[in-house]
Amino acid sequence: MKRCLLICEGPFDELIFSILRDVFNDALFEIKPLCHCCLDVTDLEENVEKIVGEILAKEHGYSRDDFDEVCFLVDSDGIFINNELIIENKALSRADYKMTSIECPDKKSIELRNKKRVGNIDKLLSKKEHFIFYNSRNLEHAFDESMSGHLRDILKKRFSLDIFRKYESDKKMFIEKLALMNKSNQINIFKSWDFLRKDVNSLSSCSNIFIFLVMHYYALKDEYKPLKL
Repeated sequence: MKRCLLICEGPFDELIFSILRDVFNDALFEIKPLCHCCLDVTDLEENVEKIVGEILAKEHGYSRDDFDEVCFLVDSDGIFINNELIIENKALSRADYKMTSIECPDKKSIELRNKKRVGNIDKLLSKKEHFIFYNSRNLEHAFDESMSGHLRDILKKRFSLDIFRKYESDKKMFIEKLALMNKSNQINIFKSWDFLRKDVNSLSSCSNIFIFLVMHYYALKDEYKPLKL
């Protein structure tokens, strides 16, 4: 039985997706936050073990030997849009993500960021040793399309707690919600990324984390296997 460590961006992702711990047999699933975007790491694929070590160094109940599989969950942040849709506006203090564009104080920095992140994704997927999943354009937006603006941490925390409380006692409903968020309508992880690459889909409200459940169907508790995965 493989055991998987899912590395997410931050504590709010960890809170919501900790719901999945109880849908698998034999404690297959654990989620821990990196507290920054793994896609900003230079040569991510070559540094997976360093990242795992960084996370587990903060833990007292786990060691590297406890995990056979390491996966990542990231925000898409519009990384696949054409550079012409990145609009410089020096009056802004931070990037402003629209439905079809990104406005930012420094266009070149966003272009370079996107290029680095896309390169890390491509390499990780091509090696097929560590899988990577997305929430687009971020955690809140993936769950609720109306949550498209910048949120302060206190509002992010409140949103995450609301989602956790809504689904923690009804995990079947949570799985059904994740299925609805899978706008690619694919159960193949590579094809789900192909969807995100098209047009401005990386700015849209969607997620492919449902495919994690499909890929680990064998380890789901029997009560969740009748769901349409």
